[in-house]
Amino acid sequence: MNKTLRPLSLDVSKHLRCRLFLLTLLLCGFMPTMAETWTDGNGITWSFTVNGTEATDIRFHGGPDIKKVYLYGDVENYPDQVPFVPAAWNAADMRFSSAEGTHLPTIPDDVYFSLKTLIFDVSDVTDDFDLKVMNGWWSNTYYDHVKWENGLNELQITEEMARECAKGGEGRDLDLMLYSGSMTLNAVYYESSEVSGDLEIPSKVYVGSTELTVTSVGARALSGNPKLTSVTIPEGVTSIGNYAFYDCSGLTSITIPEGVAGIGNYAFAGCNNLTSVTIPSGVTSIGDGTFRNCNNLTSVTIPSSVTSIGNDTFAGCYGLTSVTIPEGVTTIGEWAFSYCYALPSVTIPSNVTSIGNYAFYACSGLTSVSIPSSVTSIGNNAFSNCISLTSVTIPSSVTSIDNYAFFDCTGLTTVTSLIKEPFTIEENVFTYYDIDVSWNPIFTSSTLYVPVGTKSLYEATPAWNQFQDIVEMQYIDPIDGETTVNTEGLGGQDLTDNVVDGVYYNLNGGNSGYDSTDGSIVIGETTNMGQITNPIPGTSDVANNFTGLILSVAAGKGTIIVNIKTVGNAQLVVQVGNGTPMIATKTEQGNVVVNYDVAEDTYIYIYAIIGSSSAPSLRAASDNVVKIYGITVTPESTGIHSIDNGQLTIGNYYTLDGRKLDGVPAKKGLYIVNGRKVVMK
Repeated sequence: MNKTLRPLSLDVSKHLRCRLFLLTLLLCGFMPTMAETWTDGNGITWSFTVNGTEATDIRFHGGPDIKKVYLYGDVENYPDQVPFVPAAWNAADMRFSSAEGTHLPTIPDDVYFSLKTLIFDVSDVTDDFDLKVMNGWWSNTYYDHVKWENGLNELQITEEMARECAKGGEGRDLDLMLYSGSMTLNAVYYESSEVSGDLEIPSKVYVGSTELTVTSVGARALSGNPKLTSVTIPEGVTSIGNYAFYDCSGLTSITIPEGVAGIGNYAFAGCNNLTSVTIPSGVTSIGDGTFRNCNNLTSVTIPSSVTSIGNDTFAGCYGLTSVTIPEGVTTIGEWAFSYCYALPSVTIPSNVTSIGNYAFYACSGLTSVSIPSSVTSIGNNAFSNCISLTSVTIPSSVTSIDNYAFFDCTGLTTVTSLIKEPFTIEENVFTYYDIDVSWNPIFTSSTLYVPVGTKSLYEATPAWNQFQDIVEMQYIDPIDGETTVNTEGLGGQDLTDNVVDGVYYNLNGGNSGYDSTDGSIVIGETTNMGQITNPIPGTSDVANNFTGLILSVAAGKGTIIVNIKTVGNAQLVVQVGNGTPMIATKTEQGNVVVNYDVAEDTYIYIYAIIGSSSAPSLRAASDNVVKIYGITVTPESTGIHSIDNGQLTIGNYYTLDGRKLDGVPAKKGLYIVNGRKVVMK
């Protein structure tokens, strides 16, 4: 098509005004947004966007050693490459797939995410040539028309294109559909310029002599660099883009500075040599798939500033053994910790209201999970295939449990439901695969503990009635409050089968004993009171079968406050005499309150169940214990209480004039303990 050229007309005064306007903007600290490149002292070229005095979306653009990676056309150097001989220009022939027909070679997922451009060497292009780039002949995800000329033509691979094409499956590949005209395709390749070893992203870049501060790492900034071993991100960076370090399989360490507020989707996915990551305290959100398939990641520190964990965030982190989810997190996305085979336990924070679908799917090493009372819904398959999970407590706040939530949890022996009005659930919530019958609709291997007075409701409600063993138990609702007493001074005491200050201790089982690091009494072994026929302190029956604390209260009413923390799948049990055991779980240190009303002097038993209460020989792992920081007993009738065999209340003694005593008073008289008067006889 002929074009008519017009002579250039220049208005000098207008031109001068424009220059003065731009100069004014520069003097005011503003530069128009534009794309730039800069080569550092190591010969590495960085591309970035100029935004005022900042360089945003910095990314690796090229290095000293650039090589061409041919997908088609370099038969001389790649004799095994599939030759491309199109019979007709259509989607079926031009797809990058080997699924059917005569196609261009398949592009692997990791290549898609590391690609910036595809380069096509074409010739014999006709004037009416018109090509459309699309994703899949059936998916109809179109991108744009392409007008190519003879020579080398670049096709920009957008993030959307890479994400869609990498989903896999027939019709998910990159297609080129010819609408009109014709051309000869000589070769298709992309350029690879790997960096190796340690790399520091520059904190300053330059446009001419103008210095710019780097504030963000761009999408796919260094993706697909297998020889990169460590990366240092400079101070001043506030965000890390999507896929920034995707599939950097050689990366072993990454330094993320304070000030980074957001980490993009799949930023470190596929970095399977990354062993540990510390996320700085400024980060508020962790994107979808951020650490997906980081197979050797063993630990990660999530700061308290994080409020949401995205979908797929730690999926496939097979080596992850430790993760702490901070209290500020309100959302745990779908598949977030799925296939974390080595993760032994997890505590879900209390501002969380829902557990996403597949959140802990196939965490085969997970033995315990603590679900807070803030959770109202448990997603489908949330804990399915957690074959080592032995116990779970469902809080009274839960109003929905979706399909397969605990499906195929074959090791589950104890389910504690605090729901007082059970709602109907699908029969596959707790079922499991059986070698003989394919799947088993009757849950015979687990005991379901329910609140007192609700057994008949559970027996009549699908599919809770799949449990063959439903047991009523009374539960204590934990309350928050300051610690009223402590275990100070017990570190040097013999806590094995002895009475110390009026409290009987038998803590010689499992991991039980005194923890000097936090001053707590540790109960680390299951007790089954059903095995004890004569539960009197000092008897061999108690000494051989009981692990925990025993104290006595006088006839009448009163209140017992136990300051505790339960760790892992351990639960506190407080039993007044031979009454119904009362169970409490408290994942953060705080008080639980038990009211008593007895007609005669009565023993109070404080012990733990870990796993099933019907399995007293079950020893707890080191991270499954009840920690007791103090106990207060307050009779309701009077502030003065006659005590035999030492004091009833653990705490410090004071004289009536406020002088603190060292230990238990040696003389009879009136003293103050925990703000109440007591008589020592």
